Amino acid sequence: MTTQPLARPHPGDASIGAHLVATLSRWLVKRNAVLWHDVDATRRLFDSALFTRAWVAGKVGFTAATGAPVPGEWVTPRHRATGERTVLHLHGGGYQSGSPVTVRGLTGGLARAAGARVFVPDYRRAPEHHFPCAYDDALAAYRWLLSTGVSPSRLAVSGDSAGGGLALALVQALRDAGDPLPACVVMISPWTDMLGAGDSNTDNAAACAIFHTKSVGLAAATYLGGADPHDVRASPVYGDMRGLPPMLLHVGADEIIRDDSVRAAEAARRAGVRAEVVLWPVVPHAWQLYGTLLREARESLAELGAFIAAHTG
Repeated sequence: MTTQPLARPHPGDASIGAHLVATLSRWLVKRNAVLWHDVDATRRLFDSALFTRAWVAGKVGFTAATGAPVPGEWVTPRHRATGERTVLHLHGGGYQSGSPVTVRGLTGGLARAAGARVFVPDYRRAPEHHFPCAYDDALAAYRWLLSTGVSPSRLAVSGDSAGGGLALALVQALRDAGDPLPACVVMISPWTDMLGAGDSNTDNAAACAIFHTKSVGLAAATYLGGADPHDVRASPVYGDMRGLPPMLLHVGADEIIRDDSVRAAEAARRAGVRAEVVLWPVVPHAWQLYGTLLREARESLAELGAFIAAHTG
């Protein structure tokens, strides 16, 4: 019997669009010296219209959630039956920016690809709300979904960037508490290590289109507010992976936090969990935010959606 490789490069050459988006990211993000030093400046960029164009999501609807303990929105595909399949998606933004609105290109594409309704909680952000507020909100959102009658076998958890790390921390917490686990976990460029200990933090310092070597530490300090960066609720790469659901991780090959995916998947594999990493060339961090505009975003979301559909069917 052959063993599926832990990490596989995505086949084919990067599109012209991927090169353009990476270049744009270097100009707008990486060259911006105040990012991660200044929370207001960081939010002005990542919460701006550049990342909130709902039309890149395709044919989906966005509605405010009612009755949820954590505010959020539902993303629902139009003209397609979704049954009871549900995804809890945790947005990125370094725990200090981002919202359900900023990830609509991603969540809309994921909803369509998975044939699922997607709930995106607007969890509390730092520095107004330090760790573990985001973690507590993710746990409350998941338990609320179950309380509404969502079956764990028809429920997936996903997350991008900080939300990807939060997704991994969430399922570890659910297992430890004896809660029903979701059918699968999908992580997009997840930030799983507040210490930035992976080799890619230095090896990809020049190639990464978004982050500098100090970016991780600056964002971590804002979120942690003095808490221990080894705490597995913030750095789930150091947590116990035993008994977790199957995982699929997509990350850019050039990202500084590439190894946050690789190391998490390695730890999961050692614990007997099915985990696979797909490495995408050229694309910047969390490129799925570009939704229908970018070929690599469409292809990634289609693959992630198919993984969710297969495990929640």
